[in-house]
This record gives sequence, structure tokens and C-alpha cells, in this order.
Amino acid sequence: MYQENERQSGMKDYIRVLYRGKWIIIISFLTVVTFVSYYTFTETPIYRSTVKVMVKDNGGVQKTLFNVTDFMEKEKKINNQVEILNSRTIAENVANKLINSTYANNLIILGNTPDNGKKKFGLKKKLKKIVKSVFVNEEEVTIPESEIKEALFNRVVGEIRRNLKIEPIRNTDMILISMTAESPTEAAYLANTVAVAYKEQNQFESQEEVRKVKDFLKDQLNNFQSQLEKSEQALKEYKEKEKVVALPQEIDEMVSKLAEFESLYHGAKLELNANKERLVYIDEQLDKNKKNINMENILNAPFLDQLSQQMAELETKRANYIAGLMDEGVYDPNGQDPMLRRYEERTKMLEEKYKSEITQLAAAETIDPIALSEALLQRKLEVEATIQSLLPQVEALKKIVAQYNLQLEKIPERGLKLARLKRAAMLDEKITLMMSEKYEETRITEVGQLGSVRIIDAAQPNIIPIRPQIKMNIILGIIVGLGLGIGISFLLDYFDNSVRSADEIEKMGISLLGSIPVISLDEAVKKIGKNGNNRFKKNINTNEVRTIAGRLITHFAPKSPISEAYRSLRTSIQYSQADKTIKSIVFTSPGPKEGKSTTVVNLAIAIAQMGTNVLLVDTDLRRPVIHSIFNLNRNKGLSNCLVGKTSIEEAISKTDIDNLCVIPSGTLPPNPSELLGSTKMKKFISELEERFDLVLFDSPPIMAVTDAAVLSSEVDGVVMVVKEGQTNRDAVMRCYNILKSVPNQLLGAVMNGINVNGFSDYYYYYQYHYYGKEDKKKKRIFRREKV
Repeated sequence: MYQENERQSGMKDYIRVLYRGKWIIIISFLTVVTFVSYYTFTETPIYRSTVKVMVKDNGGVQKTLFNVTDFMEKEKKINNQVEILNSRTIAENVANKLINSTYANNLIILGNTPDNGKKKFGLKKKLKKIVKSVFVNEEEVTIPESEIKEALFNRVVGEIRRNLKIEPIRNTDMILISMTAESPTEAAYLANTVAVAYKEQNQFESQEEVRKVKDFLKDQLNNFQSQLEKSEQALKEYKEKEKVVALPQEIDEMVSKLAEFESLYHGAKLELNANKERLVYIDEQLDKNKKNINMENILNAPFLDQLSQQMAELETKRANYIAGLMDEGVYDPNGQDPMLRRYEERTKMLEEKYKSEITQLAAAETIDPIALSEALLQRKLEVEATIQSLLPQVEALKKIVAQYNLQLEKIPERGLKLARLKRAAMLDEKITLMMSEKYEETRITEVGQLGSVRIIDAAQPNIIPIRPQIKMNIILGIIVGLGLGIGISFLLDYFDNSVRSADEIEKMGISLLGSIPVISLDEAVKKIGKNGNNRFKKNINTNEVRTIAGRLITHFAPKSPISEAYRSLRTSIQYSQADKTIKSIVFTSPGPKEGKSTTVVNLAIAIAQMGTNVLLVDTDLRRPVIHSIFNLNRNKGLSNCLVGKTSIEEAISKTDIDNLCVIPSGTLPPNPSELLGSTKMKKFISELEERFDLVLFDSPPIMAVTDAAVLSSEVDGVVMVVKEGQTNRDAVMRCYNILKSVPNQLLGAVMNGINVNGFSDYYYYYQYHYYGKEDKKKKRIFRREKV
């Protein structure tokens, strides 16, 4: 039993599918390639320029402290920079630069592009194109100029972000910044502007911390300068009022020492407050990023308390030693004393140890040690360590100042006021000078903060566009066009349930008697012009004659390949039953318009041409066509004989073809099936078999009516005509099952309408026939020339 899933496809079947769908493939290919070519050659070219920047690594002790691999740190750092470059902040900075730049106005805004000299629709023209007034409820509403500018600015920012592409280079600290535009110069200018904006923002952020300290020092400097003026004015007024010129030498030395210590105290306190300002800024930045850590538990660690006590003791000893040097009058503020240098070295050593311990404790407290390796967190730990080292220094100096204040209180009332005024003036002067030095140092430090971004390679105009990619688009168009056509061909083939090859007939268990190619009407008409009678020659160009010529191909073109195919079918039928003689055959088909009548007519002619007396009977009592093929009158035919109105002799009509007679259908009856299944029909068939060597019956389609099934039981054999690419396989199978139930045997099937091409088995015979024919002509010509 033939099953749907038993259809096996080989390479030849695939090639046959492609050949059948060749026009679909060609049309699909041409359509897609034409569309792609049109789009490719009409699209506006887009150019890209790229800047290479490097993000410097500041290093630090965190790598050895936390054992964090360089790759993980570097990848996270570069990813953060990529996100910054993709942020709206950078795009807004670039937009401001473009709008405020004269070169950008000439290049982009006004559209004076030096690449091609064409005017572009720039920002100013776009601003004019934005509607300044709209109508709401038939009333004109004016849009404010500020809103128009804001909308334009947002549009520019969006365009920048859309055309910006950021690519980090793997295993490096490099980042590629690319911008696309409609001209090479514009793309290069935009890419360089983005890189500059990014570098400036990075530099601004690196200076922000120092700027906070500078602003703090500036405020303090202004305060102390004002206080210095007041204290000097007060000292001057007191001396003039009291007529006092100077203090005694002993009191004057004590005041100088007190002013010196107070300046040291205020200097240490100032540095402490400046570091606290730095810490406030760092905490604000860490809180924004949600990466801050709690230092309270870390600073309360016992080991840090011990270090704090050691630093306090050392600062106390240092302060007392300075006091002793002052008493001896050998104190050098520049730190040339060897003992002071040792104190400072020990202080720095304890401070570094404190920083190391606080960093390790922070690493133990935090969950993510990689986050701790970031610059802000590292600076926070360093500032915390500096603050903790300054606290004991401030306390030690404060105690010394308090001791000198007690000594100052013992001075008599008259000299005490002058001593206080002179101390205040000297202190304010020293603090002002120190503040001025610190402020200048901070300004220099701020200028020296260049950031971590360096521009390695600036963007250059690239004259090769990135879009459209002509070669790639054409190749893709060819691939897509062919793929689409092939896909559609195979999809149609998959849903095509028709019989497409003779092999499918044999797989159903039906014997294949022959294969008939598609009849060429033009070839048949040419043969009519040579061999036809006057009836056909007079109307040779009409559609009716062309159709009849195709149906009588074996008569008009007996040497054609199609005629040879019918003769091959004749031979197959003769040898289909070796044990008995076949006298009568019914030709039927599963459905209409499958070439059944044409097949039986041409087969009858082919058999008659070999001298066999053949009778062709038109048993299609619904839509008869045999009489029109042979130009006969069907008023006297089969139906008339069966009802007794016409004799067999009167119903039989001779044709122009020797040994071939025809009985037309006769008058169309209302009950064809009952008429064909009657006893008179059986007797009629028996009498015909006695008179003729072979009787062929053209019957209606078996799936449409029961006429063929009824008639099949009264004849020697049945032949089923199947048309390639039209007859449904399921219909063939049902027809086969119906005919199997008929007592007489199904002789087989005829495959009709086969396309003669390189993938058909009949192609080889067709080529052989015509090449053989041409070879004969060549031999004749050769013989004539020889003669």
C-alpha cells in the first residue's frame, strides 16, 4: 500500500524540483537583487571616524593586599569608563561644544561641508523648520523660544548618542570612540569632540576633590587676613594710647614662643580640617555610587588604638622637644635638627603602618574586595589614616599652647594686654602666611591633576563609507534572492499532492503502460499544413484547429516522438495480458481534463496504422468530445442504438484514417449510468467485439460519476490516464481501489502530459529520436554532394 511518508527524495528529485520552480527562482532572484541594488546605490553614504584613548592605571597597594587579579580590576574599570562615555552627560557636553563652536557651526550647523560642497540640513535650519506656533481649538498658540531651543538641544543629544559607538580593546587600557556622520570631516570632528569632552570631564572629576580643599583654604585665608588686619590695628592703637613701645625681653620671648606654638597648632588643625573636607567630598561620591563603607567598627579595632597611642606619645615627645629647643633659642622651623628629623621619620613610619592596617581591616569588613580597589575607596582610607595621625599631633600641640597661656596669665595687668595683642598679631601673621602657602600649593596641585584619560590617536577623516557596503549587500541580495526562490519552490513542492513522476505510479502498485509527453500544438499545426485535408488547411490558424491538431498528433505527425510514445503504449497494452486476447478496453481517469480522450484517440490511430480494425466508442454521455475531433454528427450514436432508434451500422461512422471507425455518443440521455449498465449495453459490446479486432471506449472520469466503473465490468481491461502535475495522488489511489473491485483486470496507467526536459526519463528518447533524424538528413546531404 502506498503511503504518504513512503515518498523518498533523491538528488534527481531535488534537481527536478529546482527545474520545475526555475521561473520562481529567477523572478525572486531578480526582484531581490534589483531592490537591494536600488537601495544600495541610492542610500546616503555614512562615514565613521575613530579616536583611541587610554585610561591610565594609577596603581596602588591594593593589588598585593587583596590578591585581586589585574584582569578583573582592569575589566571593571574599563567597563565603568564605557558607561560614562555612553552617558547623557557626555552627550550634553558635546552638544554644548557643537552649538558654541564656530567650526561646528560652519561644518555641521550651517552645512558648509568641505567634503562635497553640498548644503546639509543643520541645526539652525532645523530650528527654523520647527513649528513656532500651532492651532489648538482653532486658536493660535505660540511656542516659547526657550522650549524650541530645548527641543532642538534634546534632539542633538539624541543624535549624538545614536551615532556614538564605544568599543574597549581587550586586554588593554584602550578605548575606541567612534562617531558616524554623512561626511568624513564631520565624523572626525564629532569623534574628536567627544574625546575632548570625555577627557575634560575626567580631569574635572579628578580636580574636584582638590578643589574642595582649595575653596576651604581660600575661605580660611580670607578670614585670617581680615583678622590679621584687625589684630595689627588693635596693637597699633594700644601702643599709641598707652605710649608703650615694646615688652620686656623675657616677656617678648615668651610671647614669640607662644605664637610659634600656636601657629604650629593652628597649622596642624588646619590640615586636619582640610582632610575632613576631603573626606566629606569622598563620602558624598561614594554615597552616590552606593559603595561607601562604615569606618566606625574599623577605627575601633584594638590594634589601631595601640597605634594611635604610640603616635600620641611620639607627638607629645616631639612637641616637648620643640619647646625645649625654643627655650634654648635654637629651634629651626625648617626641620634641620637631627632629632626632629628622626621624630618625623618615626611619625611617617607609624602613619604608613596605620594606613596599611586600616586598609587590611577594611578589606576584611567589606563583602566585595574588588570594589575596595577603586580609587575613591583607596583615597578614603588614606584620608582616614591621615586624620587619625593628625589628631594626636593637634592634641599634643594644644597642650603646649595651654601651658604657655598659663605662663602668660602671670604677667602683670599692664603688660598682659600688650602681650596678648602682640601674640594675636604675630599668630595671625604666621597663620596667614602659612594659609597663603597652603593655598598656593593646593592651586598647583589642582592644575597638576590632569586626570587618567589620554588621547592616543585623534580621529582622521575616513573617505571610505561604512554604509552602504556595496559588495556585501549585492552578495547578500544574491544569496537571499536565490534562497527565497528555492525555498518557495520547495514549499510549493511540499504542498503539491499531485503525481509528479512515473515512479510514484509504480510505487502505488499500478503498472505503468506508457508515458506521453506534452503535445506541441505548433508542431502539430505545421504537420497539418503538410499532411492535413482541406478542412484543416483552410482554418489552420484558428484555436479549434490547433486543439484538434494536438488531439490527432499521431495522424498528422506519425514520425514525431509523441507518436512513437503512443506506439510504445500500444505495444505495452498488447503484451499486458499474455494468457488472453484483449478485444475491448475502457479508458478512464480520476478527474476531468487529464487527457483521457486525446490518449484514446491517438492510441486508436496508432493501432489502426498497423492494420488492425479499430472501433472508437464515445461512452461519455455527459460531455462527449470524440465527434468534434473527427467532425462527425452525434445525433446517431451509442445512446440511440441502446434505445433501439438506430442500428449499429447507422451509428458506426468511418473516418479519414484507414482501419478506424467511430461511434459517437448520440443524443445525451438523462440516465447515462443506467443505460451503460443495461443488458442491451452488454449485448452491444459483444456484437462490437465480433465485428472489430479491438474496441476502445472513452468513458467519463471515474471519481466524478459511476459510468466508468459500470462499464469496466463489461470489457476485457481498463486503462487509467493520469496527468503529471495535475492528478491528485489520493484521487489515483481511490480510483485504483474502485477499479480493483471490478471483475475485469486493470491493465495499468498511462502517464500523460510529461514535460520533456533534462530531468525526465523520456528526454533521452526524445533527444535520440531527433538527433537520429538530423543524422539521416546529414547523410542524405553528404550523398548528394558526393554524387
